[in-house]
Amino acid sequence: MWKFIVRRLLMMIPQLFILSVLVFMMAKAMPGDALGGREIDPRANPDVIEAQREKMGLNDPWHEQYIRWVSNVSKGDWGVSYTHKVQVTDVIEDRIWNTVNLALLTLIFTYLIAIPLGLISGRYSDSWIDKVITGYTYIGFATPMFIFAIIMLFVFGFSLDLFPTGGSVNPTVEEGTFAYVLSKINHMILPAFSTAIVSTTVIIQYLRNEVIDNKMKDFVRTAKAKGVPETNIYTHHVLRNSFLPIAAFLGYEITGLVGGAVIIETIFNYPGIGQLFLSSVHARDFSVVTAVVMMTGFATLLGTLLSDIILSIVDPRIRID
Repeated sequence: MWKFIVRRLLMMIPQLFILSVLVFMMAKAMPGDALGGREIDPRANPDVIEAQREKMGLNDPWHEQYIRWVSNVSKGDWGVSYTHKVQVTDVIEDRIWNTVNLALLTLIFTYLIAIPLGLISGRYSDSWIDKVITGYTYIGFATPMFIFAIIMLFVFGFSLDLFPTGGSVNPTVEEGTFAYVLSKINHMILPAFSTAIVSTTVIIQYLRNEVIDNKMKDFVRTAKAKGVPETNIYTHHVLRNSFLPIAAFLGYEITGLVGGAVIIETIFNYPGIGQLFLSSVHARDFSVVTAVVMMTGFATLLGTLLSDIILSIVDPRIRID
């Protein structure tokens, strides 16, 4: 196990290197630069702006800028955000935990909804309740995330006024108090639940199909012949075997939620990494853009590794060396 983990971690080095080259090249291929993307005084002298651009090295060939950037990153210096006028690490640190907490709450909602519905749908396949659950998954498949999020925001945020419609915490609450924690959770519930409702559809379908397949196998017939209660059969035998593909998805779900937070954070005006990435692209703040993409890529590689490890733990028959 440990040899496998070390080997996979070492394999991440060339993968991250290739990703860094591609990201840096695409960032430099975009029209404009950090100075052109900022709000500058229209009365500013173009010669002064050009001199500043030369001083910052923005006129250098992209490979020279890349080598300089990699050299700084290797020392822990991700550069300065031209928009926020502070270190990139400080900008990301202010947002990363908002996105991570939102992703974790979304994951909890997703599995709390998907596992019971998938198990019920598979256990009572072709019944009316199975048709209802299957219909729900079809609607989830057909509904784009941004449309569903906008509907949830309009109904529960603006119309019913049950949840906040923006921000990550009430600014009037003192940080470190219990009320502060409750406010943070309250601001996450609506975007997390909106994402979870759509995310559950794939898991429900996979789990339903696995349950239907496993309940026809010999070990289930043997358990029934021994008089094991049907509820125990499904919770202890069928669910355990049906959970394998779901467990394999866990790592991808985590990284997908972190990396795909652009839409949901923009709609709910939630100050996370996704919203920061989008605003940085608009402002041509390439220091922040490259840092966020590299962080997301590293998280994706870790998520893949996590999925393999979880799968080997859930099913002892699977061994990774």
